[in-house]
Amino acid sequence: MASPLFVVCLVLVFVCSLMALEQIEGFSRGARWIVAAGTAFLSALGLTSGSGDPPSQAGSELEGILLPYAALGLTLIVLLILLVLAKFLLVIRAVKRRLCGRNGREDRASAAQAAKRRRSPAQNPIDHSRLP
Repeated sequence: MASPLFVVCLVLVFVCSLMALEQIEGFSRGARWIVAAGTAFLSALGLTSGSGDPPSQAGSELEGILLPYAALGLTLIVLLILLVLAKFLLVIRAVKRRLCGRNGREDRASAAQAAKRRRSPAQNPIDHSRLP
C-alpha cells in the first residue's frame, strides 16, 4: 500500500505539472499528461526513497537522480501548507472584523479615542453642588 505522503505528493505534483505544461506551447495533449505523470511519479518516489533500508551502490545513484524531484515535491507540499494557513488566517481576520463590525484601523483608532475619554476617578472630581 502506498504511503499517504507518496499519494499526496503524486497528486499535487501531477496537478501542478499539468497546469504548468498547459502554458507551454509545443507539447501535445498526450505529451503533457505523460510528462506530468512522470514528474509526479519521480517526485513521489524521491520523497519516499529516503525511508527504509540504507541504499546500495545502485540505490545511491538513483537517489542522486531523484533529488531534484524530491525537492520539487517537498517545495509544493510546503507551499500547499502555507496556502492553507494563509487562507485560514484570512478567514479568521474576516470573522473577527464581522464580529467587531469594523476593520482593524478603525478598531485601533476607536480604542485610542475611548482611552482618551476615560479618566481615572482622581481626574473626575465629584461636583458636590449638584448632590441633594
